[in-house]
Amino acid sequence: GVLPIPDGRLWIHQVDDNQFRTYGIDGEFMGLVGREGQGPGEFNGMREFGWWGPGRDTIWVGDLNRRVSLFDANGEFVRSFPWVVAMHLEGFRVERPYLVLSDGTGLGRANHDELNDFRIVRYDLMNGRVQQELARLTRYDFTRFKIGNPRINGTTPLPIPDHELVAFAPNGRWLVIVDRAAVGTPDVGQLPVHAIALDGDTLWSRTFPYTPLEISQAERDSILDDR
Repeated sequence: GVLPIPDGRLWIHQVDDNQFRTYGIDGEFMGLVGREGQGPGEFNGMREFGWWGPGRDTIWVGDLNRRVSLFDANGEFVRSFPWVVAMHLEGFRVERPYLVLSDGTGLGRANHDELNDFRIVRYDLMNGRVQQELARLTRYDFTRFKIGNPRINGTTPLPIPDHELVAFAPNGRWLVIVDRAAVGTPDVGQLPVHAIALDGDTLWSRTFPYTPLEISQAERDSILDDR
């Protein structure tokens, strides 16, 4: 992850090292923020991070201690607090926030142990109380086509299998969801994209065409090597 700072600096998210590396506007290395550990300003398994609300003065970072740590834009530690795992409806569980709003509520993903779907909810980080369900999505690995052409009857993989593609606006007031249950055939299709406000209203829905292209085995091997 990369977080641009208003003065042109960049914070680079170094998950394996449990720290941020900061760089200046010309790319020069400026220093480190955080380190591995359990103490103030330290991390145990860094996770999501971002600006605290719409302002650009406080950065929040979550880690596997179920703790949110706050820093100013210069990397100085401010404070930390634990977040509560939230429960939603019957068996839905929110493990961690993906975005924190200025009022201290978070947007997160509620997963179910048995059902193959998830919900995007707004909840209180301190007590785990879910305030609002914004969207519900179902995971699909495959989609089935019933078309006259025998070549494309049966089951084919989706273009984006088993990924929850959700993006939050920087000010936290709306989110965009890509519906992976794309309509179409293996030759051509459309990805539905929805923008949803925090009150649950749909701001707009659009579809974007895509054409799957076969790649060679050499290209696949190169991609895997790069990863």
